[in-house]
Amino acid sequence: MTEPSSRTDMTVAEELARWATDLRLDDVPEPVRAAALRHLLDGLGTAAAAVRYRAAEPALAVAADLGGPPEASVLLGGPRVGAPAAALANGTLVHALDFDDTHAAGLVHATAPVLPAVLAVGEETGASGAEVLTAAVVGLETICRLGAAAPHGFHARGLHATSVCGVFAAALAAARLYGLAPGQVVNALGVAGGQAGGLMEFINTGASTKQLHPGLAAHGGVLAARLAARGASGPASVFEGEYGLYGVLADRRIDGRAVVAGLGERWELTRITVKPYPACQLSHAPLDAAAALRPRIAGRAVNEVVVQIHPDAAQFVCGPGKERPASPYAAKFSLPWCLAAMLIDGAVTVATFDDLERADLASLAARIRHEIVDFGGAAADQPGRVSALLADGSRMAADVPRSGGGPEDPGLDDLVRAKALANFGGGPAAGRVAVIVADLAAQPSLVPLTTALREALPAPADALPPADPGGRGRAGVRAASPTATPRPRAIRTGEDRMTVYLPAAPGYTGAGAGLRTAGLEVADVVHIVEYVTAAALADYDEVAAARERFLGSHAVPVATVPVAMLLDPAEPYAVELTAYPGGGEPVEAHPDTGFHRGTLTIAGDVVYLPGIAPCGADGLVHPGDFRAQYRYCLDRAADLLKAAGLSPGALVRTIDYTTTATRAEYPRCGRPRREVLGGTGTDGAPVFPGAAGILVDQPLLPGALVSLQATASRAPLRTVNPGWRRYETLTYKPGLTAGETFFMSGFGALEPATQKAIFTGDLLAQAEFTYAGITAVLREAGLGGRDVTHLIEYVTPEGVAGYPELAGLREQYFGPAPVSAVVCSALLRPEFLIEVVPVAALR
Repeated sequence: MTEPSSRTDMTVAEELARWATDLRLDDVPEPVRAAALRHLLDGLGTAAAAVRYRAAEPALAVAADLGGPPEASVLLGGPRVGAPAAALANGTLVHALDFDDTHAAGLVHATAPVLPAVLAVGEETGASGAEVLTAAVVGLETICRLGAAAPHGFHARGLHATSVCGVFAAALAAARLYGLAPGQVVNALGVAGGQAGGLMEFINTGASTKQLHPGLAAHGGVLAARLAARGASGPASVFEGEYGLYGVLADRRIDGRAVVAGLGERWELTRITVKPYPACQLSHAPLDAAAALRPRIAGRAVNEVVVQIHPDAAQFVCGPGKERPASPYAAKFSLPWCLAAMLIDGAVTVATFDDLERADLASLAARIRHEIVDFGGAAADQPGRVSALLADGSRMAADVPRSGGGPEDPGLDDLVRAKALANFGGGPAAGRVAVIVADLAAQPSLVPLTTALREALPAPADALPPADPGGRGRAGVRAASPTATPRPRAIRTGEDRMTVYLPAAPGYTGAGAGLRTAGLEVADVVHIVEYVTAAALADYDEVAAARERFLGSHAVPVATVPVAMLLDPAEPYAVELTAYPGGGEPVEAHPDTGFHRGTLTIAGDVVYLPGIAPCGADGLVHPGDFRAQYRYCLDRAADLLKAAGLSPGALVRTIDYTTTATRAEYPRCGRPRREVLGGTGTDGAPVFPGAAGILVDQPLLPGALVSLQATASRAPLRTVNPGWRRYETLTYKPGLTAGETFFMSGFGALEPATQKAIFTGDLLAQAEFTYAGITAVLREAGLGGRDVTHLIEYVTPEGVAGYPELAGLREQYFGPAPVSAVVCSALLRPEFLIEVVPVAALR
């Protein structure tokens, strides 16, 4: 268990770093966890409302322009961007409507800079939900303590405390997720100090800079952690030093104990207040008092309204001209305007600030005056007292001890949930977000949450500005080309030779041209896949003759795959080649595989098998019995591998082509796979090969319900799984390392935790989710998207029209990787429009 900080010879930064790196979720009391989850949900809801109101477009546009590797999601959807860019966009979204939470003592919006940082870095690193929650606790506690150590000190200097303190909290949370050592974390905090700031001059003009502050803080915090990880140094005395945070920006020196006292025992994050109104927190207690007063003065003429206000609050929400705010954002900092809205409308909502020309609000706001009363304590924790002088001379008054939404509010959990659901616009998908957040500690990654967010809040069609026809984004930044030509990619083997994957090309003529372009010869080919349409299958003798002309006497395993069509409907078949300079080691094996002779090729550690069909010496076997035919194909694969001195446990992947009629039966393949396949990995754990199931209505042979394309390896195997529990009981795994190659299963838009198919009918969304899932598995193997050497993309007929739009998205994730794209009849999940089967090179 983490011990409370108590050493006096450490700087504040050193104590925070030690605490943050040592903290474990088990050390965090349950009420503290619950509070953190409550504020994460509230922050997601305020971001959702900002998306719906298009309230943060400049930050979103710049995040899109910044782009970067596809590490993290922007909450409104669209392509993933680099983690710092996502933090910028999402931090601005959380705070854009001024509807996010506040820590009264520190006068900071705690969640706005912390949530975006932990989401971005958590997604980038593939962190578990528990890791993300722990980092959020670190960030939330830190920003509250930093602000509360100098109550109103930053605001008194004209600085936005959320921006000042938020960059440190974001840096500390990001550093934890990046796994930085304590010394590096101290440097991250020191680097963050160089970015602390945030002027409050927007109060006088209504400018939107305040909306940007949390986004800039989150962005800066992520950058600070990355810089420290790369060796940048920062002053350990960044907080209490002569030119440190408090000495310069708060115009006071502090005792560092004020920041770290009781760290790990007393939790400031449990004192964060949730906003019921999308306006400055300093107005909330008077608004609650006005809500209580309103029924007593309804329908009666009001001459004057008097509101008592804390002196530290008055300078921001009261004063000359506040009754006629210059902009919707300025209206959020006008107590007269907000109070008039509450008394007339009975509510203050996002829509309150849509129309600043309302004569009734302007008239009443002009009759509201304030009295400064020093209640003591923090301005954001003041009581609310409002009185009204009526036309008949009577006076009515109401008061509340403090604003609602605070930690003592008995209805706080219900308030947060209702507020979040309303901000999402309601619906079952919004409820699903709430459920996943509540169960965040049990989530294997952030994928379930980002998926649910996308479903709950579809992005407006014009939410992000499109690139102009010249291909340039905003601010003259060059947009990524969506049409880069895929190039062959290679896996270098221990013999300093490379396996080269070439994408499917039209016929053997096109395949030969691609081979020559790669500087290879026919003798280098070690495996062929023929994707044949019904027309080509009916005239297969012509395909076979073209192959013979291409290969000559060179013998290689061939897999023939029936497909519904090719993306170019004029082409009857396409040919995909795998080459190994110098050629592989051929192995003749019998019996015949049912469609091609039993030739295997060993190239490096990889063993390529021919396609396998349920056909023996006497023709089709087990007519009408899908599972028996499937078992027969597995047994034939075992026979072929035996000739190479291997067992079925050496298989690294099978691609199963079955008829659509077998869709309901396909799950029964688990039993024969369990009986025939499976080995032991290098870690001693059971290993099953990867798998993909593709539906084809044109069987390879009359009566065949299945055919098999299989690959094996002579190298030791190891299962790679980024914590997706569904794979624990399945007879295939997300990925297998084998020598120099990383083989992966087929991936579609299937939510890992629930096995629910998502984004029905949306090809682009399905593809992005699929690519992100592949990236998560790659990351677990220590790889990135640029390590992918080959992709097979199976597209259903319904997805063909939109398929060209995926080029730019795919390139963001994998660069110009070779892609073999074919159209299948359907996929095992009827909702799927695409399934992707990747291969990558191990570093």
